[in-house]
Amino acid sequence: MRHRKFIAEQVIKEIKDARIWDAPIVTEVKPYIKFYNAEDYHRDYFERHPEQGYCQAVIAPKVAKFRKKWESKLRS
Repeated sequence: MRHRKFIAEQVIKEIKDARIWDAPIVTEVKPYIKFYNAEDYHRDYFERHPEQGYCQAVIAPKVAKFRKKWESKLRS
């Protein structure tokens, strides 16, 4: 688990150092106490509803930008 924490912290640092956003990164890496699964209708929403306006106008461009920026770190 420590290895995953280290990787997550390194990625957060890289994103901060890249200054992609004007606002600070506020993500915390810490052990969870309790995990709540999302309801079924929330799971994989973007994948299941790519035709939805919000998915096309907001999510798709963000996903494309993320993939382009971090493609070297993504699994094939």
